[in-house]
Amino acid sequence: MRLRWLLLLLLAVTVCMLASSRAQSSDYATGTIVAVETVASTSAPASGGTDAPLASDVTRYDLSIQLGDSIYVCRSKTSSAYDLTWAKGKEVQAKTKGNVMYIKRTNGKIIKLSILKTTKA
Repeated sequence: MRLRWLLLLLLAVTVCMLASSRAQSSDYATGTIVAVETVASTSAPASGGTDAPLASDVTRYDLSIQLGDSIYVCRSKTSSAYDLTWAKGKEVQAKTKGNVMYIKRTNGKIIKLSILKTTKA
């Protein structure tokens, strides 16, 4: 009798975990990257004198992502070795919360981007 209850409890926990993971993944909707713009870097040293190196190996991009009937302009920073201009026209899984957009990559990793502005598509 005790084994039956234990198996029933294990089954219930498994069903709850599956339902929870599906609910979290369903928050994301398919969006399209409609524009990728490179942001000019300002490599002037910070005032006050510092020994910190300049961030010359970082490239900033403004990504325009259409999600539903809105276009979100988001800021992304990458290493200079990675060029994001190839991403124009690609579909992404995305969701917004406040001034943040979350992008789910194909490997499951979540990327957090700051939303700079929102316009109607």
